[in-house]
Amino acid sequence: LNVTIPHKVNVLPFLNEIEEAAEKIGAVNCICIKGFEGETYLKGFNTDAYGFEKSLTPLLGTQHDKALVFGDGGAAKAVKYVLEKLGIKYQIVVRKPVQGAILYSEITSDILNSHKLLINTTPLGMSPNVDTCPDIDYKQLGSEHLAYDLVYNPLETAFLAKAAAQGAQIKNGLEMLYKQAEKAWAIWNK
Repeated sequence: LNVTIPHKVNVLPFLNEIEEAAEKIGAVNCICIKGFEGETYLKGFNTDAYGFEKSLTPLLGTQHDKALVFGDGGAAKAVKYVLEKLGIKYQIVVRKPVQGAILYSEITSDILNSHKLLINTTPLGMSPNVDTCPDIDYKQLGSEHLAYDLVYNPLETAFLAKAAAQGAQIKNGLEMLYKQAEKAWAIWNK
């Protein structure tokens, strides 16, 4: 069973077991349902982290040592886990005050210049709201930036289009979707 926005965190109390990575992430997007002694047994996994890591790693350069992560939901939890694993420092950016995060209005040109990896984990720009995107000064971006959007419908979101217009490298979430699906399929067919 796949789990998606907004249930990746809400589903945790209903599971019999959670794999170690999903436990650390604090979110589940894949559930393996098994019968055990006449009872249903639910084990939660996070394949988002696997998909994100496998699709991001080939694109990383030495300049991508700091990231801005837009959003702090279930998908952001997997992204943070991967960034920590890869040794990439990150700053969470949100619309409403949350401890440990900054607001979009607090992003300065210095912050954008020092954080060359920009990751949208929000549904901003997802169909049908294709005109929405993280509220940043896109004119501050350049060719050393990598803009990664977990959204894959449409394939080029407003976030990616605005970043590309400034010369940034862009990546949508379609490969992440494929990679996490491959991992989920392997889990279900063990």
